[in-house]
Amino acid sequence: MRARTEERIRAAAVSLFARHGFAATGIRDVARAAGISTGLVYRHHASKEDLFDALVGEATDGLDAVVDRLHDGDALREFTREVVAAIARDDRFAEFLLLMNQAFAVPGPPPRTAELAQRHRILLDVLAGLATGDGDPRQRGVTYLAALSGLAAMRIALGDALPVPEPGLISGILLGPGSVADPAISVPRE
Repeated sequence: MRARTEERIRAAAVSLFARHGFAATGIRDVARAAGISTGLVYRHHASKEDLFDALVGEATDGLDAVVDRLHDGDALREFTREVVAAIARDDRFAEFLLLMNQAFAVPGPPPRTAELAQRHRILLDVLAGLATGDGDPRQRGVTYLAALSGLAAMRIALGDALPVPEPGLISGILLGPGSVADPAISVPRE
């Protein structure tokens, strides 16, 4: 039951922080959106800063898992397909991506933000190592990540009207134009 409550708190916080901003969201807002009491949120997190830091920690762990699995072009293609499908399926994943981008702009950033930034640097190094073809590999890695972030933002803006790009268009940023011939993904809506 405790884990289920924590999941409700985190889901509500991600959506509110992503859509309204960290400064405009309070613990009461999170409690109301989660359908629980404010006191129960405080039993899980001492403050909204603590809650935000827990979300940043979750993202840091997620980036570690991504880095561990990206060992070749096929793994990158599969990862890209999964991310595009997750963004297209519903707002939750897109909101989380947007929120983690905002983590660097929050005044008095959460303690784990420096860790998250370090994991981004490591991920960029891994992506640059996978880049083939012409052009600066690090610039192509940044462009790949920006495309995924931009897709998340477009999901929030357009909702179900989002024209989902073929994942190969995005992985092709790193793997070159010959890799673009990925099949389109079919995304069931929740």
